[in-house]
Amino acid sequence: MKKIFLYTILSFIIFGCSVDNSDIQILPVTILQGNVILRTQADVDAIGAQRYNVINGYLNIGDRWAEDHIPVPSDITDLSPLNTIISVTRQVEIQSNPLLTSLEGLSQLSVASGLIVNDNENLASLDGLTNFRAIEGNSFVSRQTVYSGGVISFLNNASLTSIEALSNINPQVLNSVSVNTTGLTSLEGLENITNVATLQVINNNNLTSLAALEGLTAINNTLLIFGNDLLSNYCILQAPLQNNSALEIYNVSENQFNPTQQNIIDGDCSQ
Repeated sequence: MKKIFLYTILSFIIFGCSVDNSDIQILPVTILQGNVILRTQADVDAIGAQRYNVINGYLNIGDRWAEDHIPVPSDITDLSPLNTIISVTRQVEIQSNPLLTSLEGLSQLSVASGLIVNDNENLASLDGLTNFRAIEGNSFVSRQTVYSGGVISFLNNASLTSIEALSNINPQVLNSVSVNTTGLTSLEGLENITNVATLQVINNNNLTSLAALEGLTAINNTLLIFGNDLLSNYCILQAPLQNNSALEIYNVSENQFNPTQQNIIDGDCSQ
């Protein structure tokens, strides 16, 4: 890994006032070239001490999946040392951290290629990500799957009851959105997802509403919604399915109500 120092010019313009040279500040931006895997709290502390602003690679908080390696649970409890990171050029993966209860240390993060939050059994919300603004489309590999970029994924976070922090994301076209085995009752936070190739909502026992997908205009390839015991209203998906009725994969099953694709298109979408 290599550290590079760049300098950016930030100008602060106050409405109605002119800007002179005194309004321009030269601030250093520290870039880490390479991927980062933080398996322990000591790793988090060590990287945090370097005060990086940009990671030109992926950031893995917790152990990382590999073909021959299942992640070992970490001892990470505090992400505050990472509070200078503003950009990650590939994905941010928060994986296998059973003691982690907060993402507050990622409060400056604004852009990444994907956000993957898996196997964090005591994480209740994403509140530390309120400055997260954009998911860019760089390709990456996660769990032996190649993504073309633009991914939001939550898997096996049983205590996760809020993803509202993501509501500040700019309108996004994504490759995949996956919400799998969480404690969510709604998808509030995903209002600005406008177009997605694959949408998966699976095994969320408390989920009662998809209404937060109000900004979604198209599902291009795959819709999987199953194992959500309390889910009975899919009307928010009527327009996206009308815009593309030729999905390659459609599976809505084992929920409280299980309409066909044509049912939803025709407006027979709730019970």
